[in-house]
Amino acid sequence: MDILADNASRAIAWCNHRDVPVVNGEHNFGDRVSGELVGVKIHGVDGVGNLDLPAVPQAQRDARSHGYVDAAAFIVEKCNESPGDITLVTLGPLTNIARALALDPGLAGKVRQVVMMAGSFCGRGNITPAAEANIHNDPEAAQAVFTMFPDVVVAPLDVTRQLELRRLLSSVTDCPAKKFLHDSSVHYIKALTGLGATMFPVHDPCAVVALIR
Repeated sequence: MDILADNASRAIAWCNHRDVPVVNGEHNFGDRVSGELVGVKIHGVDGVGNLDLPAVPQAQRDARSHGYVDAAAFIVEKCNESPGDITLVTLGPLTNIARALALDPGLAGKVRQVVMMAGSFCGRGNITPAAEANIHNDPEAAQAVFTMFPDVVVAPLDVTRQLELRRLLSSVTDCPAKKFLHDSSVHYIKALTGLGATMFPVHDPCAVVALIR
């Protein structure tokens, strides 16, 4: 199983939300060599701070996929089941959304909104001087999404860099979800400190906060 889907299954089980489906997405996008090397340094070899979360049995992982083997097909089917009711939240490259558009060219008219962590409107990127990672890793997909969907909300680096991760860690309690976020964030901060960082933005949660609040 893809490491991201595997981690999603582990995190869901750890936080006792066992009814959430997990479906594998696209593996091939962007500059995978440099992306993987940077990802290992920042997020650990397991992608979540080397936390060694308990493995999820294969039978449970298969059940959690609900029979789906492709994220784009999953998106298309769910949006067609509930046209106008679904908001897509993206925290990575937009490859799966673009592939869903290719499967169903009318998909954009069936989605309420797309909310994403992506981009840098001020022109200061985190992969190149101008490019943010999620857009940089699949710019063609990003172009398709911005062109086709009428309602897109973006949490860019301009926003995420205004929040300091270390200020949020003091609110951790015994809640399993908060402990998971705390422990993985500690590794993230240490790794970025080793790379010379002095400020630790809160990236992906900004898109989710924009939706919730």
